[in-house]
Amino acid sequence: MEVLALGMGRSGTDSLGKALSILGYDRVYHGFDMGFANPPSWEAWVKLARRKWGGKSSPGTPTDDIDITLPDLDSILGDCAAVTGSAVARIAPEMVQACPNAKVILNMRDSGKWLQSARNTFGVINVGFKYRVLPYFHAQLYWRKRYYEEMLHTYFYGSLVKNGKWVYEEHCAKIRGLVPQGQLLEWRAEDGWEPLCRFLGKDIPDQDFPWGNRPDQMISSIGNMYMNDMYKAACLNMCWIAMGCLGASAAVYLYFL
Repeated sequence: MEVLALGMGRSGTDSLGKALSILGYDRVYHGFDMGFANPPSWEAWVKLARRKWGGKSSPGTPTDDIDITLPDLDSILGDCAAVTGSAVARIAPEMVQACPNAKVILNMRDSGKWLQSARNTFGVINVGFKYRVLPYFHAQLYWRKRYYEEMLHTYFYGSLVKNGKWVYEEHCAKIRGLVPQGQLLEWRAEDGWEPLCRFLGKDIPDQDFPWGNRPDQMISSIGNMYMNDMYKAACLNMCWIAMGCLGASAAVYLYFL
């Protein structure tokens, strides 16, 4: 991997991922890839999270004997020239250790605005019947639910609302401490092409800087990604199980009638 963009999701990750692709990086990983991969990679990320946090779903420090190595990351990211998004941000120390020669971008924004954006996306998509019930009737939706609960929930010490802002600021400070100054670019989406291209040694493209998804666009994208196939399949599975239970109950009732 040549470029590690280790800022949190909702910090220009989609815009930055598109920009890196335009600059010629062959494969740029983004959080959406967890669902678009075939098969989806939520389960693999959950297993990495369990190694880091010991399977805790409540606040706690990383496991002391953690040993996430380059081969572990290669199983998910091995064909990627650049990475961005929430999943890689949450294992930033392991990413930096595994890829010591990679250039690191800390994509960031005002922490208050970041928290509002995060609440308007993660706080909206991870509620209700689709999130609380349907995952138990579809394997990939189950692992998606586990990803959010074991990686996002744990990283924010149990509450994005209560702890999101200070965890975000602490994350940015941690990246600054992990990476040598000449190897790190602190970048905001409004900075556009110039500092990014200078840092990466690339010519500025003859096109406007790409802009990523707003919270409503992200919700729509996730809805299209999951609802069309996985949610429908989960509903169908639930119906078949319900019918099977009713049939079995009727058979038992008639047997003892």
